[in-house]
Amino acid sequence: MLRKNERLSQFYLLFLCLSGITYILSLVLSLSIPPNVLILAFAIMVLILGVPHGALDYFIAKQAFDTKHIFWLILFFISYIVVASLSTYLWYLFPSVCLVLFLLISIFHFASDWRNSLRFSTSIALAALVICGPAFFYANSILHIFEGLMIDTESAKNIVQIMFIIAVLASVILLVNFLQGYFTTVRFWIRYELLGLALSSILIPPLVHFVLYFCFLHALQHMCDFANYQQVSLKKVFVISAPVVLLSVALSLLIPYFFPNTNFESNIYRIIFISLFGLTMSHMLVISYWHKWISYSPS
Repeated sequence: MLRKNERLSQFYLLFLCLSGITYILSLVLSLSIPPNVLILAFAIMVLILGVPHGALDYFIAKQAFDTKHIFWLILFFISYIVVASLSTYLWYLFPSVCLVLFLLISIFHFASDWRNSLRFSTSIALAALVICGPAFFYANSILHIFEGLMIDTESAKNIVQIMFIIAVLASVILLVNFLQGYFTTVRFWIRYELLGLALSSILIPPLVHFVLYFCFLHALQHMCDFANYQQVSLKKVFVISAPVVLLSVALSLLIPYFFPNTNFESNIYRIIFISLFGLTMSHMLVISYWHKWISYSPS
């Protein structure tokens, strides 16, 4: 019988195959999607599937800290918003430093997706390839995205070079694992998920790769974990997260007002990635504690 994470692996691989076929056909037939359309679709997917998984942090914290005290709940909200807001403001002051920090934090955060499937070093290497793999063949695309995030060209080039080095090191670690036969101990569908992620990070355009992983694997796995521990349906999870999602969207839409002279594409990049950076700082603290709580909880 398939486990839940293996069903998610199948779900991810299905969308990966469909995206890969679509991409190949677009190359063969010389078709191109207008950049603004692709970016808008990217933003919508992150909104529908990506943001809700972070919107559950309040309920996760309430469960992990086992409290319903109104003072604690108010303190949690204030702390969460302060950390997210301060992180976003720091990006405005030090964009290059915050981008590097965001990439490193994302590697460790995404590595937790395989905490029950892979050993720590392998999960870190896989997460590093997921984040930095696009630097192999899509360096110019990444450079363009980074420049839209307030990063000067020279710093953006240096960060892309660092990503390339990290991707090479991660590939070597994964190759050594493969040659040692480690992946033969991993469950069948998880194995193909890892292969799909590695190929996607290298061959698929960065935005498509990010949406496929972040929305159809990372976010859904997190929401399924939450549904499992709360004993509710996935549909209920989306309903629970809706108010916080709407609030996050409203706050994110304020970002363009701080950069009135930027174009639509740059505004979308900033709404998505700078908002994600701010929220990830708070989100990661909550999720790290939750995962430890799950590990030690007798239930």
